[in-house]
Amino acid sequence: MAKTKPLTNTEVKSAKPKDKVYKLGDGNGLQLRVKPSGGKSWLLDYVKPFTNKRTSIGLGPYPAVTLADARTLRDDARRLIAKGIDPNTPNLKGLIVFLPHRILTQYKTNVMRVTA
Repeated sequence: MAKTKPLTNTEVKSAKPKDKVYKLGDGNGLQLRVKPSGGKSWLLDYVKPFTNKRTSIGLGPYPAVTLADARTLRDDARRLIAKGIDPNTPNLKGLIVFLPHRILTQYKTNVMRVTA
């Protein structure tokens, strides 16, 4: 696999819209999608754990989700994939969904309190 040079905050901020949608890669499947309208959003490309099919998940719009936040979300998703959990769908138990780490931790804590 080819190494991708990580994006910088300046590159993300200065990405200008073109005639067609284009993507800027950050590495490990993280990409910034730039639309002709000027909108920017984060995507994570990955392979589903059991079906081995390529797919992508939206991580949120830029600048609401910063470069650092997008990298954290990417790392969280990669940890789930390594455990055989598809971050785009609920787990079979229905408790684990792909959310930012601090929200997921709070959600699991509240669910444990309610179900205990």
